[in-house]
Parts: sequence; structure tokens; C-alpha cells
Amino acid sequence: TVLKEKIIAFLDDDRYEDLQALLDSASKEELSAVFEELDEERLAKLFDCLDKELAADIFVLLKPETQKLLLEHFSDIEMQEVTEEILDEKPEELLESLPIDVVQEVLLKADPEQRNDKIVEILNFLEYKKFVQLKPLLAELKPMDIAEIFSEIDEEMLPLIFRLLPKELAAETFVEMNSNQQELLIRSF
Repeated sequence: TVLKEKIIAFLDDDRYEDLQALLDSASKEELSAVFEELDEERLAKLFDCLDKELAADIFVLLKPETQKLLLEHFSDIEMQEVTEEILDEKPEELLESLPIDVVQEVLLKADPEQRNDKIVEILNFLEYKKFVQLKPLLAELKPMDIAEIFSEIDEEMLPLIFRLLPKELAAETFVEMNSNQQELLIRSF
């Protein structure tokens, strides 16, 4: 497309002012289509030129393979602002718009406080939906983080969510939990 050709020319010639004007005039959908056609180097270079809000909007429109390429290319610090913008979405929209492995990567790149807040929201959402989607998210967290999340969720949910953890992680998390939570879990089994 003409848009793609102009973007490539501006990227290759380091004409960032012209590129920015072009990006400002294009729709998110047009830009996401261009992103899908770029090689990895240009993909990363172009993504780096976007402001965090536009980057987040485009990110959720991309195919999972392209999302993963971007997540792999940028460091946690570089992606943190974008992931914060993505995590501002409602949990149901987040889980419906992105594959679970991409949600997992986005959560891992988010700052810990926001990640925990989002996981609590996801837990609340999943209370009415599918718990199987939560399993891989929890499996990537540290036992201390999971124990902190458990301290914020409804006591009735604790045993159910605890059972989603892999055995070794469950044991490590149990050690990190407060005595009231441990007692509650013991009574539930």
C-alpha cells in the first residue's frame, strides 16, 4: 500500500517528523495492517515511534504472532508504559481481545502493583467465567505475589483459585500466606 511504502521510506531515511505527521493522519486499523507487513526490525522501529496510547491501541489489533514479536523485542521497562495502557482495559475486554499467552506476557511486563491489581480484577471477572484462563497467568507469578493477591480476594474463592496452581507453586505460595488463609485452605480440603 501507499501508506506502507511511505512509512518504510521515512523509517529507512530517519525522517521522523514526516513519519510522525503520517502516523497522526492514519487510522489505528490502517497502521495495524502496515505493522503486520513489516519485517521485525522496522516493526520494532515503528512501534518505538508511537506514543503509548496509540501503541496500546494498535497492539491489541495485531495478530498474536506480531504481538509476541513486539513483546520479545522490547525490554520490560520499554514496554511498561504500553502495557499500563493496555491493562487499563476492562478484564473481560483484555481476555477477549488477546490470546491468554499474550495477556500473560503483557502482565509480566507491567509494573508489579498494576499487575496485581489487574489479576485481582481478572479473578473477579473469572468468578463468573472460565477459571482455566487464569491458570497460566498464576503459574508465571512469584509465590509472594500470589499470596498477596490471595489476601485481596474473597475467602470463598481462595480454595478454588488455590487449586489452579501447579503443586510446587501451591506449596511455595502456601508458605507465603498468612496463618488465617492457611487455616482456611486446610479446612477446605
